Amino acid sequence: MTTPTFWNTIETLVSPVPPVVLEAEQQCKKGELVIVGTGIASVRQMTIEALDYIMQADMVFYLVLDLATEAFIQAHAKKSENLHQYYGTEKPRIRTYTQMAEVMLNSVRGGKLTVGVMYGHPGVFVNPSHRAIDIARHEGYEAKMLPGVSAEDCLYADLGIDPSTTGCSMFEATFLLFEKDRIDTRNHLIIWQPGAIGKSAMIFDNEHVHKVGDNNFSTVASPTDVVKLADYLEPLYGPDFPVFSYVAAMRPLEKFKLEKITIKDLRDNAVIKRIGLNPCTTFYLPPKTLPPINRGKGSPWEGTLPRVTEAKNDELPTAQALLRTSAYRMSHPEMSVAPLYTKRELEACEELKNFVPPESEKPLSASPALRRVAMKVALLHHRFQRLDRDQIAEIAASDPDLTKDERERLLHYVENIESILKGTPFSRIPPLPVPSVNTFAQAEDVVDEVADIFEAVIEENEHHVTGKGLQLVALVR
Repeated sequence: MTTPTFWNTIETLVSPVPPVVLEAEQQCKKGELVIVGTGIASVRQMTIEALDYIMQADMVFYLVLDLATEAFIQAHAKKSENLHQYYGTEKPRIRTYTQMAEVMLNSVRGGKLTVGVMYGHPGVFVNPSHRAIDIARHEGYEAKMLPGVSAEDCLYADLGIDPSTTGCSMFEATFLLFEKDRIDTRNHLIIWQPGAIGKSAMIFDNEHVHKVGDNNFSTVASPTDVVKLADYLEPLYGPDFPVFSYVAAMRPLEKFKLEKITIKDLRDNAVIKRIGLNPCTTFYLPPKTLPPINRGKGSPWEGTLPRVTEAKNDELPTAQALLRTSAYRMSHPEMSVAPLYTKRELEACEELKNFVPPESEKPLSASPALRRVAMKVALLHHRFQRLDRDQIAEIAASDPDLTKDERERLLHYVENIESILKGTPFSRIPPLPVPSVNTFAQAEDVVDEVADIFEAVIEENEHHVTGKGLQLVALVR
């Protein structure tokens, strides 16, 4: 017997798409825009939902970093176009982004389900996606964005960072140079695109982006511009403070790249060339100090936590968690004496020998048919947005292997399928609202309302607002 693969498991669950779904989609044949992300690490980080939209779309526009992802998109899209063609070495980025957004909008205006595919998260450091969604909504078209795995997500995983330990600040490199007093050295610090400081044009192709150690400084930040970043950071951290130069894995079989340098190394052209600084590089600086704990009078922690100087004590969970992160250990080798197991943690491990799950922890006991229905509803959630609650219930209850009781439960409480899976009695299943077209429209109204508030604040303070305030309104919209 052939072992089922990920792909044919998904295909079995969602095929065929119920006719009522296809009919609803055909009746609403007005242009629509959906922006999705592929993730950073080639095809393998693309979500199931993003792939389904790519396969449904009348037209797919894409901007990706590797040829394998491009081939995958072309193989699964009915029709596609590469947005990379709108870049130019001497062309201002804002002109490129305007053109990218406009070609997607022209497709929407032509009545097509249009999908824009961006590498990483499609809303992080991506101008055309926000612009296209904003204009499409103002012109009366449905438009939405789906999340994707970003370089930030990859950095947390690869460097072993938990941003909750002390807080995390992140800035685009050029923006940061114009912002004084923005950095709190107690936080994790992420600096985006240090390889593009001062660049109005951009190169994002495999020849330039991936040539580590052989950079052409006409396509990345100049050594002079990188020195400006050293000038900014050195008074805060000192010349010998560590900087991690990080590039996430993007292509098949590729591993992430990590170089530990110091702030003073940013002044050394040979070091900058060795680490292969390019527009995809991210700098990470760990917290300069362990998190302070206020134990003074009136503090909610008064008398309950040790001083920060006793950070190895297992009663200081935030400091202990920070000491455990691999990036902090690499940057602060003097702290590597922190034990792998504290006394309290050893006690917790010892308890496992006699551990018994609590009675409230019920195992999933639903039948195979009911489990299959639940997975199908989850996978097709985005296809159900034009259906009413009863239509969704009918689809869920149509599986021929369901028992009569299971079918009744689905017809009455499909909106709370979690309770059905747990076998909760009828009388105790709480009803939940099913997202509908109106619900999603209301969500868009809330976004517009937030933008209106920003505009009102800017009008009241027009003499004190810079271009950044206007950009903020555009981003919210």
